[in-house]
Amino acid sequence: MEREELSAQFLISGFRVFGEAMRLHDARMQQILPVPINVIEYVESDYQDQIASPSHCSHCNDTQGLCRHGTYGRWISWCLETVRILVARFLCRKCGRTVSCLPDWALSYRRVNVHTTERYLEGERADPEISHWVIHLRSYQKRIDSFAPTLVRSVNTGLGVPPSKPGQPLWPWIKKAYGTLQSAARQLVSTFRITLFGRYRCHQPCGFDKPHSAGMTGG
Repeated sequence: MEREELSAQFLISGFRVFGEAMRLHDARMQQILPVPINVIEYVESDYQDQIASPSHCSHCNDTQGLCRHGTYGRWISWCLETVRILVARFLCRKCGRTVSCLPDWALSYRRVNVHTTERYLEGERADPEISHWVIHLRSYQKRIDSFAPTLVRSVNTGLGVPPSKPGQPLWPWIKKAYGTLQSAARQLVSTFRITLFGRYRCHQPCGFDKPHSAGMTGG
C-alpha cells in the first residue's frame, strides 16, 4: 500500500512540474526587433546586452516599462554553419509575462535565417548554402503553402488584393507588400500578430486562448 501511495504522489508531483513548465512556456511573449548588424557581429558584440527595453508589453500592452530579465539561447544558420545567439528578454511588471526581442534576421521557430529562406522562395537552388539547408527550406515552403489560406483570411486585403486562386504562390503577394522577407516577418507580427508559418501564442495579446500552431521547435 505504501508503495502505491508513493507512486501516486510521485505521479501527481510530475503532473504539477509539467503544468508549471507549460504555464511558464505560455508566459513567454516575443517581439521582432530590427537589428542593423549580421549574425556574427551580433554575437561578437554581445548585442543582446545593448537592446533597450521594449516600449510596451506584447501581452497586456502596458507602457510603464519592462525590466531586463536575462537571455535565452537559440540556434540560427550562418552560411553553412549553425550559430548560437542569445536573445534579450524583459519582464513586464504588470502582467508578469516575459517579452523577448528576436532579431529580424531570425524567423520565429525556424533555424534557417531570413535571407537564405528568401533566396529559396525566390527560386535559387544551385547555391551551396541553399543546397546545404534544402531539407529545412523545403519544409518551410510546405508549411507556408499549407498555412496560406489561413494567412490570407486573417490579413484579408490588408496587404492589397490577395491571390485569387487556391494554390497560387503566396510569396509574390507578400513581396509586393513588404519588399523583403525580413520586413514581412517583422511587420506581419507587429501588425497582424501572425507569421507566414502559423499563428503563435507568443505573439498574441491578452485573451488569446487558441492552441499553439504546429511546427514550434524553439523561438
